[in-house]
Amino acid sequence: RQSPIDIKTVAKSGKGKKSPLDFSGRCSQYNLTEPHEPLEVDVIGGNCVASVNDAEYKMAQFHLHAPSEHTVDGKAHDGEIHFVHKSSDGAALLVVGIFLDIAPKSDEWLGPVLDALEIVNSTAHTENEAIVVQLKSYSNLIKKASKSSGIYNYPGSLTTPACDETADWWVVQTPIKISSIDFGHLHQDLVEYHITDDGNNARPVQPLNGRTVTRY
Repeated sequence: RQSPIDIKTVAKSGKGKKSPLDFSGRCSQYNLTEPHEPLEVDVIGGNCVASVNDAEYKMAQFHLHAPSEHTVDGKAHDGEIHFVHKSSDGAALLVVGIFLDIAPKSDEWLGPVLDALEIVNSTAHTENEAIVVQLKSYSNLIKKASKSSGIYNYPGSLTTPACDETADWWVVQTPIKISSIDFGHLHQDLVEYHITDDGNNARPVQPLNGRTVTRY
């Protein structure tokens, strides 16, 4: 049960039911340091929780991939953000993926993240010095995008080594926007951080192996 996968838009319906995925709490501050694989932004304190059917997972970090790791009907998006939540014992994960598509203007939520990446990548920045990023609610970002065309749920894994099969995946179909200029900067940052030689850090899609993908 490896991730990412190719999501078919004819995925099994949740029978008109509301998605069981819910969010609570607040976490507006994050740390960005000189990144390694993947490009990761860690939450500072806060009490953000994602819950599904009485199981709770605390927000830990988010990171970016370009191009997207999940594909939809065989097509990749320009990028993908993964919001990673952990159970209290750390044994289970809940990951929400939201796509990035190039557009004339970037979603305002992305602004502080992109600015922080530029600072970390500047010559004036000291290695391992953390940059504090102040962000608006990520859960509102997810909820807004999910309302448009739904969210897909399936059991899977981390997409970076050791690819542990402990993740409950929720992938939003509607992407958020990033300008071509901002995307170019993001891509260049991935090159300059030596995460990859070409700026691409997406794992290829994996076989579904009989798993059910549910759309809400």
